[in-house]
Amino acid sequence: MKNYVIALFMGCALIACDKADDDKEESIKIEIDSDGDKYTFASNTIDVISAPDEFNAKVVNNTIEGNYAGFTKAIIKSGNTTYNCDITVNPSYTYYIDMSVYIGWSRSSIEELYGTYSRVNKNIYVYEPLSSYFPEKEVAFTYDDNNKVIVCASYFTLYQMTNVIDHLQQRYATYGISDGIAFYGNALDMDDASIIVMCGIESAIVAYTKQDNLKSKSSYANDYTYLLHNNQ
Repeated sequence: MKNYVIALFMGCALIACDKADDDKEESIKIEIDSDGDKYTFASNTIDVISAPDEFNAKVVNNTIEGNYAGFTKAIIKSGNTTYNCDITVNPSYTYYIDMSVYIGWSRSSIEELYGTYSRVNKNIYVYEPLSSYFPEKEVAFTYDDNNKVIVCASYFTLYQMTNVIDHLQQRYATYGISDGIAFYGNALDMDDASIIVMCGIESAIVAYTKQDNLKSKSSYANDYTYLLHNNQ
């Protein structure tokens, strides 16, 4: 009897070990497009251990669905495998160089890339685009006291604005329109956004700055508010 109990215990232990061995962990890289593109897991049902940032992607049934462009992480269990997911959401439409990449650049780096400015309007330095093949007519930068880019913008024509808005909607949440300026940002809630995008409906100018710059009501932001209304 004693030997039987020992054998039964060892058998149960082996079964438990086998089940534990069945559980695996794997790191995967997921690339999907914004605006609804999906990555589908093998299992019909999954467990969400750590959800992705909903600004970039969300879990729908057994899929990860792209929202706005960017990078996020998630931990998902599908079947017996736990996946550590690095999720890149690519914009499904690109019309121009998204100027947010230049915030914080030095003036010397900007002028090494764009050359000498063509004109100055208040604190706004206006440059020719990198190529005549690019859609923007001009680009502009404002530098802070340390000669770092604090605001930047692209100039378009009114007939281009449908394409411009399509470009923005793959990258930024829409917050609404105030006094002829449409506001976008890199978070679902405007208060959580670090980057704010201002699109002049009539001026056909798109300006990018940090949320902190707007909250401080700095003269730099005021210059661009004037520009977005006047296109001068």
